[in-house]
Amino acid sequence: MPQPMRSSIETWQGTPACFAMAAMAFVLVVARRVPRMSILVICGIMIGYICSAVTDIVVTFAQDSNIVNLHNWSMGSFSGMTWANVGAAACVVLPALAAAFLNAFWPLYRAGPRSGYLDEYRRRQALTGQRVLVTPRRGTPRAAQVQGIDDECKLVVRFDGESRPAALNSGEVSVRLL
Repeated sequence: MPQPMRSSIETWQGTPACFAMAAMAFVLVVARRVPRMSILVICGIMIGYICSAVTDIVVTFAQDSNIVNLHNWSMGSFSGMTWANVGAAACVVLPALAAAFLNAFWPLYRAGPRSGYLDEYRRRQALTGQRVLVTPRRGTPRAAQVQGIDDECKLVVRFDGESRPAALNSGEVSVRLL
């Protein structure tokens, strides 16, 4: 009679991170190619079933002493993990998470004001032409008239008695309608 394959929890310590990275890579590849979100959800469910099947196979051939740990691991538990293992996983997961975040927002950053949000921002702001009281963090309040929004999304005002407009950041002033 053939002997079952012997495995220990130490053998499988790197496996969850590998499966998670492979699943994330698959979802990211599919997300770029599918036109509908429902297909992406179905792919996610499919990945869940595949991972469940792999875990069941590992549990089937595991030593009796490791079955509880493998079962808890399949449910997302960190049972049996050491801080060294968590640190090693963090060294993989955190950079991958940062890279995914930057990849998602890099096109928006590169597009800059050309992406259309600036025109929409200008269209929706209600202060153009209004008289306001500008109160700097340090200094005395001054009356001004709002000219609009510049290309850097700063509020452009013309202070009373001055000929040149000034661009204000949101953190520099408090603005009240007069």
